[in-house]
Amino acid sequence: MKFRFLVLHCFFIFCIAMKMMAQQRFACDGQLLIATNDGKNTSIHQVKFIPFVPPFLSILANYQGNFDALGFNPKDNYVYSVEQNTNTIVRHSLYNSIERIGNVSITDTLRANAGDCTADGLYVCYDYGLHKMLVFDVTDQFKLLREISLFWDPTSPNQGMFKARLFDFAFDPNDSKIAYSFQAGTDQNDGAPPTTRGSMLKINLDFDSPNLGMVTPLGKIDPKNVTHLAGFVFDPKSSLYGFGSSADGINPLQNSLFSVSPIAGWTSQMLTHTHLRVD
Repeated sequence: MKFRFLVLHCFFIFCIAMKMMAQQRFACDGQLLIATNDGKNTSIHQVKFIPFVPPFLSILANYQGNFDALGFNPKDNYVYSVEQNTNTIVRHSLYNSIERIGNVSITDTLRANAGDCTADGLYVCYDYGLHKMLVFDVTDQFKLLREISLFWDPTSPNQGMFKARLFDFAFDPNDSKIAYSFQAGTDQNDGAPPTTRGSMLKINLDFDSPNLGMVTPLGKIDPKNVTHLAGFVFDPKSSLYGFGSSADGINPLQNSLFSVSPIAGWTSQMLTHTHLRVD
């Protein structure tokens, strides 16, 4: 009986250890995380900066399945996403495991490529079918908290409802009520106005503002340098980076990291990885 107890006890400890490993959280250390997918698998990479060595990508986690609109949550150190072709919100842990935490009742299929988390732990994604930002509580009880319709800044060249397709956005670490994104430099067949094609965008996500949901065009990026940006992230020094492409077409190979100045529209290519793409 003593041996049996020892075996059961060890098995119990092993199960706890495996559960803790399966739920391992990402480090909140300012690392730059870039998510890529090939339609079947989704990977999260860390951008490595080492003195005297060009920046490179190091894989942190790989998940079976097509997930998009990924965002790192600084409140609980998990990554959240939308499972493509479903209405499911997913929690990702470091050791390649996921948890489907809830379904969105307002639509059968979320059409979301862009997502991020707020400083206080809310997950936000942009549904390009609804033309809305959807705000979720994902750390306490899963719940859709807000639906935010987007509209063009009336002082900009565009007017009315915002209908451009967004491939990612990132919250400003110095002003968590503002997010930055990019209107693709090529025609996406989304009805977006050509006048601001290739422009960086500032999105007002201040829940208390009368201009909640207003999109303001900023600097325009030269399409010879960048046509697509599908992954945005700020570093600890508040510098903005985007993962994308300078190629033409609706969905070109996106495998280059750029530093981005959203106000001026200035970019500088940091690295190219020939075997990765952001969709």
